[in-house]
Amino acid sequence: MNKTSQILNGIIIVALVVLYVLFFNQKKNVVEPVKAVAGSESVVYMNIDSLLLNYNMAKDLNEAFLKKQEERRTNLNIKAKALEKEAIALQKKIKNHGFITQARENQAQRNFMIKRNKLQKLQEEYGLKAQSEQAEMNKKLYDKIMSYLKVYNKQKGYDIILSTTKGGTVFYAKQGYNITNDVLKGLNKGYKK
Repeated sequence: MNKTSQILNGIIIVALVVLYVLFFNQKKNVVEPVKAVAGSESVVYMNIDSLLLNYNMAKDLNEAFLKKQEERRTNLNIKAKALEKEAIALQKKIKNHGFITQARENQAQRNFMIKRNKLQKLQEEYGLKAQSEQAEMNKKLYDKIMSYLKVYNKQKGYDIILSTTKGGTVFYAKQGYNITNDVLKGLNKGYKK
């Protein structure tokens, strides 16, 4: 996976978690009047793309994730090349009638199939590990950002802090409503490797 797709996956997961939390934390059967927010100074937004691209914790987690992925890919490639060489050797031996009995040839083919299946299972296992690790990474980032926003908002007193992405839900906002840089500075200041 390249960095852009990982970042986009992270953004999507964060957005889904926010929607999930908002949906299930609503009070049931209670209708509250909608407050008008037009002209309200207590509604701000942050660009989650910029935040995740520049947040040191996100960079470090992503780098560690990519390193693991590269190690796994290298391991798989080494095993796949060895298996490919074995397949070529087996085909040559079969073609040249190199087995004394049909039973030995069948056993060699079964052994090869077992090795191929193990490699496929390892590839699937690595894929599942990558998904699990990415979900865990996204949860850590989400939890850290939400935790920081609670502290941040105690000082600022905003009614609503929106999250957006490039081309997302906030198409226009007056200068001063974007708190991305302010939040990013606070997150990076508090982050320790």
